Amino acid sequence: MVDLNWNHFGPVPDLDPEARAFAERFYHELKAAFPVFVADFETKFGAWQRRWFDRETSHSASVIECCELPEYDAVLLLGPKTIPLVVHELCDPRNLFATVLCMSDPIPYPLLIVLTPRVWTDNHLETDPSVKVNPNDVLNYLTLNRQANLIVELNHARAQRAQARIEEWGRQTQARRQGGATAKGTSQAPGDSPNSDADTSSAEYAALVGMGPGIISHVMRAYAADRSMPWWKVMYQLVCEEPPPAGTAGEEEEQQYERWKDWFEHMEHHEAAEGLNPEYLRRMGMPAGSDGA
Repeated sequence: MVDLNWNHFGPVPDLDPEARAFAERFYHELKAAFPVFVADFETKFGAWQRRWFDRETSHSASVIECCELPEYDAVLLLGPKTIPLVVHELCDPRNLFATVLCMSDPIPYPLLIVLTPRVWTDNHLETDPSVKVNPNDVLNYLTLNRQANLIVELNHARAQRAQARIEEWGRQTQARRQGGATAKGTSQAPGDSPNSDADTSSAEYAALVGMGPGIISHVMRAYAADRSMPWWKVMYQLVCEEPPPAGTAGEEEEQQYERWKDWFEHMEHHEAAEGLNPEYLRRMGMPAGSDGA
């Protein structure tokens, strides 16, 4: 449980060492499995970062001004698969401006929303309120280094929940496939037909995909570790926000992995949505999905 309490007369609490260690470890795991993905992010993040203190301006940029830079859009379009990499950057106190990629919106100050709608209208990577600092918690929210630390710690807590659900769905799916029938202990999600895809009709699957696109990188790490499992179905629903269509199961699991790996390493978020327009893209003001993964 992340501790939101803070004696505001004292210094900002240090970042939890376990959360920092996890962010560092997960970064290196992603870099080992998907080096092109990490390199692409770091190139685009670095280009945005360098503009924060651009010599062309007579002063350091503000958080608001950072969101107006074209380099910000390049990072934003990569989508929520980059959240763990942003969290890793936030472990460095020099990268506080990156907090804007994961902060809550809109803040409860209507004048700021009117003056700077680009910043305060859902134009961020994170959509899960459980890993964002509530803007009504004014001091935690407005103290940028405090908010950055809390984002790292809240993401660590989400990663632990995601890992538990990934392992549970993987265990149930593997047992069902090995048994040739519904595995003992697998529960069906409410409202599903008995003829539904067994991989996607369980309560375990519903709980996993219900965590939203913020866990895309966690699922891809599991996919890289075990390509025999139908992780592509989870990926499709996390990105496209609907179950995979009936005709998509014809490819071998390895082919499915290569398709999703190609998207993960080389494409922007919307390019996996195959002509769809999921809620995430609408909220973010991103392009509608185009043919991709």
